This record gives sequence, C-alpha cells and structure tokens, in this order.
Amino acid sequence: MSEIDSFAGGSETVLEATLSSGAKVLCERVQGSRSVAAGIWQKTGSRDDPGEKSGVSHFIEHLLFKGTRNRTARNISEEFDLMGGNLNAFTAKDHLCIYCRVLDEDFERAADVLVDMVTASCFEPKDMDLERNVILDEIATYEDTPEELVLDLLEGVMWERETIGRPILGSEKSVLSINRDDVTGFFGDYFGASNLAVVTSGSVSLDRVIRCLGEPLESLGARKQMPVRTGARVSGGTDVRAKQVEQAHFCIGAAGLPAGDERQYSLHVLNSILGGGPSSRLFQKVREERGLAYSIYSFQSSYHDTGVFGVYAATSPAATRDVKAIVHEEIDRLRAELCGEGEIERAKNQIKRSLVLGLESMSSRMMRVGRSELVYGRIVGLAEVLSKLAAVEARDVRDLAREIWTAGRVSIAAIGPDAAETSRALGVV
Repeated sequence: MSEIDSFAGGSETVLEATLSSGAKVLCERVQGSRSVAAGIWQKTGSRDDPGEKSGVSHFIEHLLFKGTRNRTARNISEEFDLMGGNLNAFTAKDHLCIYCRVLDEDFERAADVLVDMVTASCFEPKDMDLERNVILDEIATYEDTPEELVLDLLEGVMWERETIGRPILGSEKSVLSINRDDVTGFFGDYFGASNLAVVTSGSVSLDRVIRCLGEPLESLGARKQMPVRTGARVSGGTDVRAKQVEQAHFCIGAAGLPAGDERQYSLHVLNSILGGGPSSRLFQKVREERGLAYSIYSFQSSYHDTGVFGVYAATSPAATRDVKAIVHEEIDRLRAELCGEGEIERAKNQIKRSLVLGLESMSSRMMRVGRSELVYGRIVGLAEVLSKLAAVEARDVRDLAREIWTAGRVSIAAIGPDAAETSRALGVV
C-alpha cells in the first residue's frame, strides 16, 4: 500500500445491489465512522426540464421540503434538528440529489424521512406560491452576485441553442409560468425507482440500506426512460452586459471534456497549473507579481456529454485589458511549451491531497460515489484515480491545451459598469 493510500485509510469498498425495480443501491462501509451520509440521486437535472419550463427540476427540489401526506415542513425540520443531523438537496445540470448526514444510530429515522419526502410529497398549490417567491429571491440574489452571474452567462453563450446552457434556477419568466401540473407531470414522468440511485457512506451495512431506503423507494415504480443526451454543440461568441458594479468581472471559456473522457486527469493537471491555486501561473502573475486582481482562477466542469474549461477574473475596469492579455499569454505558453517536471508533480500532489482530504468527510465520500455512478455508470476507486493521475505527462497537458484553446472555440462573458468600455478592454467590439 502506498503512503497516500495509507493516509486515506486504505482502499475503498463500495457494495452494490440492483433491485427488481431497477433502483441502484451503493453502500460504502467506512470502518470507525460514527456517522452516515445518505443521498437519493435522481438522474434528471435542469438540462432535462421541458420546453419553456426551465427551472422545474429546481422547483421540485424546493417543494420536497414543504410537506408530505405524513409530515408538515416543520415536522421534517424538527426531526432532523432532534437528531442533530443535516438535511439538504441540490439540483445540477445532469442530476438532482436530496441527502442527509446523521449518527449511525439515527439512520432508520433519517431514512424514513427521506423516503417520505420522495414518495409522498404533496406539492400543494399554496406551498408552490410561497416557494415561487423564495426561488425568485434566489434568482435575484444570484444576479446580485457578479461571480455567479458571469459564470452562468458564459455557459449561456457557449451553449446558446442547447438546454444545458440554461440557468439551473430558470429565469423569472419561466419560474412564474410553472404550475402544479408542470411539477406533478415532470415528477410523475421521471422520478421513479428505475431512475434513482441510493448512495451511502459511513457506518451502515448494505442490507440495512436496502431495507430502509432501497425497498421503500420501489413503491415509486418504473418511469419513463431518461431523455436522450447527445453531444451539446458549442455556439461560441460573447455576452457583455452593463451592471452597477465597481469591478469588471469576466470569464473566458472553451469546451472542455465530458466526464467520462480519460483525459480528465490531464485536464485536472492543466487546471491546477493554470489557475487552480495560489501557486498557479495566473495567481502568481496577475495577483502576486502585478497586483492587478484580488480574484483570478481557472475552473473546469464536466457533464455527461460535454464540459467547460475557463478562467474567471475580477479586476478594475482600467486593468481589464492587461489581465486578459496575461490570461492569453499563459494559455499560449501552455499550448507552446512543455511544463517542467517539478510543476507537473506539484499539480499532481495538490490534486491527490485534495482528494484524500475529501475522504475525511462522509458527505464528500457519498457525493463522490454518487457522481461516479451517475456519470461513469461504475465506481471509479481511489487507486484507479491515483494511478491514472500519476500517468499524466507534460506532453499530455500541452496537447490538451492545444486542443481546447483553439480559434473559434473560445467564448467570453463579462459584466462591468460600462458595457462598451468592458467590450473594448476585452477586444470583443
């Protein structure tokens, strides 16, 4: 066993079962833990929202907390408070997850609440009206957060003609249009045992998970097959908007890799070197050496059939041109030159240790197993990840940079106090 495997607590063991309904159950038994993280994963996400009803998946996520035939919303909250546990949910482009973390002795009680929320939610009209206002406030909060907004704008301009480019929350117009029939119709079509995965990490056995979560969820029965997801076509282009902000916020992005692409490991190394931390090229050049920005980083997101790799920066309007120039200089260097061995190894070590630190959290472990199942259709173990990461070479990183950052594939999104000035500074006029 390697030093990093020993630190991680040894190899992972994830037991799996497929029930007669088609529901998948995955249980990672972690010896020595007193807690359990449990998630019910739905295989549809915001990109699967129908027609003009963008945001219906996220709306459903909210409504699952608003009461069932057996519990009020207050009852749900009080039960988890009494257990000292956490209950939450999120909607992503490709999936939705409702999850909790509790002590192992409270697993049965927590599982009963989760099952009740998924199988017996009422979706009352009065709750929809209340939650609609909450979601509209959430959208307004998002639009008042420049960093979040510009990232959404980038994906919108990249995938302008694709559903994956729509905001997860939907728009004010679409949220106002969603009615109870939209919610119950979409939920009834897709939220069934055949489209669910139950995932746990911590102090709980597979038999216990099947008994408390898997088998009760079979009452949902089978549902429609998942919507077909083909390769989302990148439109490219720009979107620059005026907003009352002090700084200019911009993203430069290109199509990355889908989650199942084996070159993901090279992409993680590329991301780490370009802007993945304080020792990265962009952070050192832009912030430490030039003092041009407080916040600058690169990022990558992978979806079922596509991805995005980009750079975000927030700087003064006067420095926007210089920051963008440095970003392109560093990208051009990565495309032209091989990274030094020391730089490659530092990036690998950063990724390895970040991954291992995440294994200290049962919630992080459960999320990793769930995403692995939904994205790859199998569990990608730590040993496999470390082996493939170790195999990445400088040539792999350079070749991938050349492939991703090519003319005609780059998109730009920005907001600033003056749209025309920001556009000129970014060279998109």
